[in-house]
Amino acid sequence: AEGSATVFFAKTLNMYAQYDYDEAFTNYDCICSSGKQLEDHLRTGGVRTGHILSCGSYDAHKLPGSPEDADRTARRIAGLKAAIGTRDTVVTVLSCGLAAKSYAIEEQLMALAKKMSAQPGIRVVVRFKTRQAMPAHDAFYDRFMGADSRILFTGAEYELTDFLPLSELFITSISNSGFDVAMRGGQVLFIDFLRVPDLF
Repeated sequence: AEGSATVFFAKTLNMYAQYDYDEAFTNYDCICSSGKQLEDHLRTGGVRTGHILSCGSYDAHKLPGSPEDADRTARRIAGLKAAIGTRDTVVTVLSCGLAAKSYAIEEQLMALAKKMSAQPGIRVVVRFKTRQAMPAHDAFYDRFMGADSRILFTGAEYELTDFLPLSELFITSISNSGFDVAMRGGQVLFIDFLRVPDLF
């Protein structure tokens, strides 16, 4: 309508697979961003939107739903707690995904997870961003998921917020999920492997 303003609010973290930048991010008056990675992508892509607000995705702020939703959430968290199965300090590593631009970062992040898991009193959990059933992905992660691995690898069976009540620390590099966890009160350590490529 004439005189109105349009606001785009990212519902989830997985921006790239769900939105066409050329179409969706050109004419909005304001974009509520899910993280810096998206903001950088928008600006380098020539988006004309004048206001980009860093506020996290909708899912980072959503309130509890129906009693059925609360029950499903409680059962997932109980299942995750049982899978962790320890009173050690829990550190959750948020995967950046396995793509051409994130391959080296993901490799260093998994190496850090494996090194931490060898430390006494530390229980490391890895939350995959994406894990496709393909030989290249299997070959990559098999190096960190061997029989001697003390890392708990998780996938789509748990939602991001399920890890909040069980994790003392979250570690990631360029994953927007770290931003949403921080918005919900999680303690997040971002490691910029692009600036310190030889850290691990």
